[in-house]
Amino acid sequence: LKSAPGKFAFVVLSVAVGVAALVGVRGFSRSFRHTLSIDARSLLAADLSARIFHTPTAADDKKIAVELGEPKSGIETTWVTDTISMASVPPNPVPLLVSLKAVNPAKYPFYGTVELKPAMALKQALAGDSAAVAEEFLIRMNAHVGETLHIGTKDFRIAAVIENEPDRITSGAGLGPRVMISNASLAVTGLLGLGSRASRRLLVKIPAAADPMVVRRELETALPDAQVMDYKEGSPALNRGLDHATALLSLICLVAMVLGAIGVAMAMHAHLEQRMDMLAILKAVGAGSGDLLRIFLLQTLALGLAGGLLGVAAGVAVMAILPAVFGSLLRIPTALEFPWSSMAAGLGTGLLTTLLFCLPPLLDVRNVRPVLVLRRLVEQGTNTIGAFVER
Repeated sequence: LKSAPGKFAFVVLSVAVGVAALVGVRGFSRSFRHTLSIDARSLLAADLSARIFHTPTAADDKKIAVELGEPKSGIETTWVTDTISMASVPPNPVPLLVSLKAVNPAKYPFYGTVELKPAMALKQALAGDSAAVAEEFLIRMNAHVGETLHIGTKDFRIAAVIENEPDRITSGAGLGPRVMISNASLAVTGLLGLGSRASRRLLVKIPAAADPMVVRRELETALPDAQVMDYKEGSPALNRGLDHATALLSLICLVAMVLGAIGVAMAMHAHLEQRMDMLAILKAVGAGSGDLLRIFLLQTLALGLAGGLLGVAAGVAVMAILPAVFGSLLRIPTALEFPWSSMAAGLGTGLLTTLLFCLPPLLDVRNVRPVLVLRRLVEQGTNTIGAFVER
């Protein structure tokens, strides 16, 4: 360590960077999945959700009531409409594309809460011709709470700012800032005409005594063309995106670790080249190739372990910082858990990578011969001043 502190510091840091990236990415992914499983009902705002892309008729509602036995069975349902529209704030005539959501504030949501600013109940915020909007909408339209919002053929009063809604990630349309109104208000805006782009979600709350699988089958019978999803499935699109992102980032981390390991191998090779005389002397006094290989192998593993432990600590810090980095893009408060499995995987990967890339230069120790010292002394001797005078 005293002979080449810079090289060994490079070895430790090269391993630490790869391990930190791997532990941070995989640890955050596991924590995010754990959060999804804990808050599954809140993320769906219900036990079951059935999405259709047409306006439900009276016959559909009657069939749903018959199949589910509502309300005698204790099952509760409510319709949520998701669509996109243009909205403006008079007197500014320039409209903005928004994600419009219409709900029944008396029932929605079954799980979770809609957080508003100023704090008030959703039923109060959507009463009459009132609407709740995302803060992004106010910023982009230079508007304020209390001003008028024009959607379709109807004017609304901006009553509150939406700070959080439980089923944001499963609501579908997300092409603009959120604007939320009541189902009754949506019916008079003229937006649900022929050719309108809107999807409806039937949210279902199941009592504890009912069998969720039976209710799901009944719902699929009532709405055969619907996309039915229960809270255990979470958001398939989100899970797929999380899988792809984790796989891609893990691959990038492994590439970074391999590049760092190549640097480790080069540093170790250069160090051994500088220590050839010492190796030859050790062999001359009785050390075998196996002894030297074990010595340097243990030293290399110690460096890899030091780099791995440093990387694990840095990876945990990265995992804790990621939610703040994502900011408003991550609307779900992630409950971080200690990534024991990710730490073990990162530490093991760091040690294995260090060992595999350092082993080839270490194996060259077997080719060192004790006569190397004498040969170098002779070669150096022929270049002395005395030798030059004799010539």
